[in-house]
Amino acid sequence: MLLKRQRGMSIMMGLFVLIVVAFIGLVGLKLFPVYTESMKIDHALQGLIDDPSLSSQTPKDMAFSLVRRLDIDGVYLIKESNWKDYMTITKSKGKVEITVKWRKEIPLFANLSLVADFDKDVLN
Repeated sequence: MLLKRQRGMSIMMGLFVLIVVAFIGLVGLKLFPVYTESMKIDHALQGLIDDPSLSSQTPKDMAFSLVRRLDIDGVYLIKESNWKDYMTITKSKGKVEITVKWRKEIPLFANLSLVADFDKDVLN
């Protein structure tokens, strides 16, 4: 009698693989805008630090300059009204350090969410 070998995946294994790929795709699609926003904030911070007039600005002027840069890039997390909640600007002896911290909670499905903590620090 000839025995046949099993070849390929079963329907259940194919369904399991499909569910795993769909879940990874869902998480990726939910996190992509968050990390894009983070990269835009990085870019705006670097542009602010590279500004030659930075040393003559007050911390409030620096914050408003960063808010304007973020507004141009379409990032509306930090505004002129709430910048103190997210930013710390220290200026001493011609050196400027800007720290931006925020937390983003991304609803995944039902009562399950993803949480991303960001902490950006630049020094001039």
